[in-house]
Amino acid sequence: MGKCEVFAEIEVLERTELRSLQLKRLQRQISRCFQQSLFYHKKWADAGFTLDSIEKLEDITKLPFTFKREIRDDQSKTPPWGNLVLTDSSGTPVEVHPSFGTTGIPIYTFWSSIDIQNITDYTTRMFYSCGVRPGDILHNAFRYHLRMGGITVQRVAEKLGCFVLPIGDAEIKTQVELLINLRPAVLFAVPSFAFVLAEVMRERGIDPTSTTLKIGCFGGEPGVEIPATRSRLERELGIKAFDMYGITEIGPLMAAECLEHDGLHIAEDHHLVEVINPETYEPCNPGEVGVLVITDLTRDAMPLIRYWTNDLAVLDYNKCGCGRTHVKLKGGILGRTDDLVIFKGMKFYPAQVENVLHSFNELGNEYKIILHKNELTNLEQCIVKVECLTTGLGLDWLKDKLIKDLWEELRVNVDVELVPFGSIERDIMKTKRVMDNRIGHISNAINRDE
Repeated sequence: MGKCEVFAEIEVLERTELRSLQLKRLQRQISRCFQQSLFYHKKWADAGFTLDSIEKLEDITKLPFTFKREIRDDQSKTPPWGNLVLTDSSGTPVEVHPSFGTTGIPIYTFWSSIDIQNITDYTTRMFYSCGVRPGDILHNAFRYHLRMGGITVQRVAEKLGCFVLPIGDAEIKTQVELLINLRPAVLFAVPSFAFVLAEVMRERGIDPTSTTLKIGCFGGEPGVEIPATRSRLERELGIKAFDMYGITEIGPLMAAECLEHDGLHIAEDHHLVEVINPETYEPCNPGEVGVLVITDLTRDAMPLIRYWTNDLAVLDYNKCGCGRTHVKLKGGILGRTDDLVIFKGMKFYPAQVENVLHSFNELGNEYKIILHKNELTNLEQCIVKVECLTTGLGLDWLKDKLIKDLWEELRVNVDVELVPFGSIERDIMKTKRVMDNRIGHISNAINRDE
């Protein structure tokens, strides 16, 4: 396809044509939802909405946001589908994927056969943008059972003509054996698993950079968008790391980096995206950080309209050096409103802490941010607990340097605890970084999701 190597021509469509396609699909989707979903019909009618309200893309702001708690409540009252699933979708939904929030009560995301086809199609071109090619062997370490990541990688591998190792969350010993014996070129995993994989290989006398892996496609948790973490991943595994983004409610993958590594391209022919100020609920100005809000343009069974993700992002509409015209998430996902730590009146995200820690070669990959209230003084304390690769005396300089660098990044004083390598429990799927033990404390005042 000339100088711009893309999987599908839709990726380089001129923006005027792309916006025209989006408007056509948006109007059709809104009409379907209003007429076929009791959930949307009541919600929008109460807001004074009529079908002729959508004349241009910007008119999406006339519709109210959709929050996870609303979907959970709807499904609880009218199980199992709730009133959001459309009655004119392609028959009964054929697949379900649960999403768990902080309440522990899942919401169910339903896919029809059309949804599976669409998701597979646009995810395939995103794998291609990361450098995955027909014939590649893929080490698929995303979970399969009830999760959408593993099964989607499987489907895309088949469509793209790749050989896939469907290993999922098998024990780490098996992961290493398959990696060495079957020689995959691409790793699909959460970033924390990649670090554990490198650690285990070193423990067995295997150089992690000596494997056949060339590419790492990472999602499911923060990591690759943090510069120091990306650098460490690439250095420890000898790969090029690519960031991917998706959420269960929308789809396993709706944005991914290209070879330019200058942001994550969103599949705009399938998703209309906004960035909203979480305090005012108004659209952000170009370049401003806000909450990513997503509208499904082509979802068949259970489309979400103006879905409030809680993920923080900046949109970049400049044409990418790769030639793709679809909007990018500049710097990836910058944090989550529900990950926000408020300590002594200051606000920061775990990603800021990680960027500092992973810039020190003396430190391991694992860390925890622990918040609690001192029972004697009644004062709040924040301790960054991090594994140290060196032992013995003479580490005061390292602790002092960490405290200084963390203050410069966070603008609040935190304590640092250096612990021996291997003393922090590993989680090869998703790692919980923040432990807030302050009784009755609400660490996030702008979480609209739960």
